[in-house]
Amino acid sequence: MTSISCAALWLAASFRGERIIPIHVSANKHPHAIPAIYSAWNRLSLVQVVEDPPQGKEPGSRTMFIDSGTAATGINDLRTDGSGSAS
Repeated sequence: MTSISCAALWLAASFRGERIIPIHVSANKHPHAIPAIYSAWNRLSLVQVVEDPPQGKEPGSRTMFIDSGTAATGINDLRTDGSGSAS
């Protein structure tokens, strides 16, 4: 197969790409409306920390996102004074 015919095949497939390989971005991968309280780049990725305020009897929480949600983890408050505020 020549490079021209291969390029033409790829071009034709690009218009039908979502039918050939269906890709769906889930709702939890969309940007968060909560502003980051910490945001910095390390050598490989963007690291952001967001803080959810307390709601009713539920305490507030912090979540760390790596590369805008590619990976995420909760951050527990390990302070023993029970203040619930950052020191």
